[in-house]
Amino acid sequence: MKVTPRERRNLTLIGLGILLVLIWGIGIQPWLEAPLVGGERQALLIRAREAERLLGQAGTIEARHRALSAAVEEAKRNYSAATEPTAAAVELFRLIEDFAAASDLHLRSRGLRTPVTKEDPPRLRIELEASGRPAAVVGFLDRVRRSPRRFGLERLELVPEEGERLRLYALLVTLLPEAKGGAP
Repeated sequence: MKVTPRERRNLTLIGLGILLVLIWGIGIQPWLEAPLVGGERQALLIRAREAERLLGQAGTIEARHRALSAAVEEAKRNYSAATEPTAAAVELFRLIEDFAAASDLHLRSRGLRTPVTKEDPPRLRIELEASGRPAAVVGFLDRVRRSPRRFGLERLELVPEEGERLRLYALLVTLLPEAKGGAP
């Protein structure tokens, strides 16, 4: 039997087609799909889940940022320029003295620290030294914490003294109203 050139061409094309299908099925396709199988696929899925979790947290972080920004704006409104800073400082000193008296804490000294640079919003720093029983110190700090005025604590030292007493050194910070006309 003799094969004609036309049949030879058709058989060659069919053979090449079969060869291409085998190369694709055995070599190329599994190589392309390999990252999506086994351990690598699991790693990709884990990374995708982590990305989804982080995207979910982004909304929470944005919501917290908005809430904190609103709290800062509220604080600025609450401490508006309605009172002079000097009057506010005197009022805060009296409040601290009342807290100390209610806690049976003896104030030894108190003073103001003026900021070196202008702060926005302006802050008042109250430095104090006091002594008393441990319960009195804890009561004082608790009253400061629950105060209607927000105080921060920049420095706190507790030093034991004779007779079951403690000496308290504290630097309290709070927002201060600006002076009328904008100058602190």
